[in-house]
Amino acid sequence: MRDLLRRLIDKHPLAVLLAVGLLLRVIAAFFARGYMATDDHFQVIELAAQWLRGHHDYLPGDTQFYRSLLYPGVNWVLMALLHAMGVYNPDLVMLIDRLCHAVFSLWTIGLTYKLALLLSNRRAAWTSGLIVAMHAVMPYVAVRNLIEVVSMPFLLWGIYEITRAESEADWDRGTVVRWIGAGLALGLAFVIRWQVASGVAGIGLYLLFRHRWRAIGFVAGGVLIPVVLQGCWDWAWHDVFLGSLRAYLAQNVAHLYDTIVGPWHRYLLLIVGIFIPPFSLIFMAAMIRWVRRLGVLPWAAFAFLIAHSIIPSKQERFLLPIFPLLALMGTVGLEYWREFKGPVWHHWLRRGWIWFWIVNTPLLILALFNYSQKAKVEPLIKLYERGDASSVVLDLTESGGGMGMPEYYLDGADPSRPRPVIYEALKAEDLDSLRQKFASQAAPVPNYVLIYAKGGIEAHLVMLRERLGTVEPLEYIGPSVAERLLIFFNPRYHQAREVELCRLALHP
Repeated sequence: MRDLLRRLIDKHPLAVLLAVGLLLRVIAAFFARGYMATDDHFQVIELAAQWLRGHHDYLPGDTQFYRSLLYPGVNWVLMALLHAMGVYNPDLVMLIDRLCHAVFSLWTIGLTYKLALLLSNRRAAWTSGLIVAMHAVMPYVAVRNLIEVVSMPFLLWGIYEITRAESEADWDRGTVVRWIGAGLALGLAFVIRWQVASGVAGIGLYLLFRHRWRAIGFVAGGVLIPVVLQGCWDWAWHDVFLGSLRAYLAQNVAHLYDTIVGPWHRYLLLIVGIFIPPFSLIFMAAMIRWVRRLGVLPWAAFAFLIAHSIIPSKQERFLLPIFPLLALMGTVGLEYWREFKGPVWHHWLRRGWIWFWIVNTPLLILALFNYSQKAKVEPLIKLYERGDASSVVLDLTESGGGMGMPEYYLDGADPSRPRPVIYEALKAEDLDSLRQKFASQAAPVPNYVLIYAKGGIEAHLVMLRERLGTVEPLEYIGPSVAERLLIFFNPRYHQAREVELCRLALHP
């Protein structure tokens, strides 16, 4: 069996990589439900759901969406097609959505493999492709609605076309098409994720440094195609050319320090972590040592990294667009090093890779079955399946903080269903205010309550029965596997978020 697998890898390495990547991503699509961050649901799925409901608006309070509508629009088309086929259940719609993203992400694996072949050899291509296919975070993020991940293959495609065009001695029609195609890919990456501009700028500097004057013209022409189309869309819709980009810049300047702020070296530490220390130190050293033999890759990756290190707001997912570039640079750099080192180096390098995969494997399994935001998503799916929710009260009195709920899961944007209203009670007095509204018929009367608690719910049941009415516990929804592990390893900073779904009948 082992020999058969080796022959298969030797004969069809890319096919094996794609098969492995697809298998892992399909598993993640079925079991890694929910969403990762606010952006990948509320700025994509909720936006598309609003359009399906007939409300052609954006985020609450926005008159101009500060991102391109291209990617939310693609999701809207998919959801509309499923609705046309009679598929409304939000859990099933999102499963199909994740499966589509799983297939789309295979493009990144294929491009990584082919680009490594241009830069090095089949061993480097296999290893870098395997990292992109099997790194602990990759199958998980591949099935999320993250624009950082969606922009990834377009940035990689542009770099691949540039590398391929540079390897050609003569200019012909095919070379011109490749330079224009590279620009088109980079322009699409930029439109999908504005911050990719820093990587595109690095590529431009590389071409200037190499005195590729004709190439600069063709690449710039390709970049302008999607950018001008986006600008014309904004102009037609909002009377402002590239209004979405201007709104994004204004939004970020106004809230530069409002989100997660970190030191300039945070992303360097993150790279050390994601490639698993101490092996990651050798991996990063290989990137630096052989930077001159990596072509345009380091220009794009380092420009992106420097720009994001300067910006105060820092989140781990912001680095995702250049993950394949980092994997390529480290893997190809190590392969170059292999050529100049002896058996001792090869021995320790092999042990380093073994250590990498030993640590990566359990993290990969954990990510494949990580139900993100389960406490928000699962209760609404349960209510959708019951089909009789008029409105819902959220008992948040234990935490005292608001909770943005992914309301798409409550009605599936199904026009044949009434859209339930969600009420939040942050303190006990809020329940009294809600009761008065319900009694005066100033608000739809709820028939369900979701109790969010870190421990027992008895005190919550007593409070709700005193202030609202009869409360009947129906279903318990516990923490996800990942949450349970975080609680186990660090109970001081991570506490269980448990939910009790209850039926509510108000006092007469």
